[in-house]
Amino acid sequence: MRGRHPASRSRRSHSCERRPELASEVQEREIGGKKFKLGKSLNQEMQNQITEVIARHLNAFAWSTSDMPDIDP
Repeated sequence: MRGRHPASRSRRSHSCERRPELASEVQEREIGGKKFKLGKSLNQEMQNQITEVIARHLNAFAWSTSDMPDIDP
């Protein structure tokens, strides 16, 4: 690894890390007419906390392509 920047080694090690798996079973929820999905493997407290955060920041999420006008379809 002579002549390489130390950060390049750490980036390479991160690419070998295991990625999270998609939840196989999901629960659909709706807030203000916006639907989203939560993994059923989350405990009820965690589901409630995530739902509260989404509810507080509902306008921060792109719910459709019209919410992303600068993105090339």
